[in-house]
Amino acid sequence: MIIKILSLLGILSVAYYPAFIWMYQRWTTADSYYSHGFLIPLISAYLIFVKRDEIKEGKPSSFPPGLPLFIAALLIHLASRWLQIGFVSGFSFILAVLGISLYLWGKEITRVILFPIFFLFFMIPLPLVVISNMSLKLKLLAAGSSVWLIKKIGFMAVERGSTIFMSRSSLTVGDPCSGLRSLIALLALGALFAYFIKTTRIRKFLIFLSSIPIALIANIFRISSMCAVAEIYGEEAALGAFHDISGVLVFIVAFIFLLSIGRLLSAGRK
Repeated sequence: MIIKILSLLGILSVAYYPAFIWMYQRWTTADSYYSHGFLIPLISAYLIFVKRDEIKEGKPSSFPPGLPLFIAALLIHLASRWLQIGFVSGFSFILAVLGISLYLWGKEITRVILFPIFFLFFMIPLPLVVISNMSLKLKLLAAGSSVWLIKKIGFMAVERGSTIFMSRSSLTVGDPCSGLRSLIALLALGALFAYFIKTTRIRKFLIFLSSIPIALIANIFRISSMCAVAEIYGEEAALGAFHDISGVLVFIVAFIFLLSIGRLLSAGRK
């Protein structure tokens, strides 16, 4: 068994070394949407550690179809490397880990660690073209919604693309302010929170999905507040310390809302 484990892990490490380098580069690039990528494997490892008693109680029994799954994942990885499709290569890594778990320890133990395995998905950066398209749509959504909101408050505002023009100032919603970074991070947190909360699967799924509108609405409020600050105190004030502080505060508030929805949905779980 030890020889099998070391052999498969060795093959996995060598084969996916280029994918790990690609992910590391995406995690550490300027204005990365996946700066949280380093934490995901650590969280998955912790989740498995938490389940250690269930794993010990399980009966290890090799599930032969796991080996073909592992081989298929390697073939997908090789094809993806040749085509230079990093996302598919990264996703195949999850299938490879799943295949190893099934082959070495069987379905019973794999079922216990299934979520930690699939949680690794949140460390895999989406293709740049997908990021670009999503960022553009979210920028336009944030700009249009913010104009509607600040008009309700009493400010004069006009939207032109992703730029918001007011009577005394203007702000452009750039890629970092599109809300995509918060959306990706909050989706991971939503999945993690839904995993731990004790309720039905449907409600867990609803908790996870709720992270999407929460992240979008939180970002709209952030952009609106920046517009108000820019109009009252000037653009420099809005784009200075307030820009960074509001980003952190809005994410914290979004997570509090996520916790609240989780508690609400789990209150009557019976």
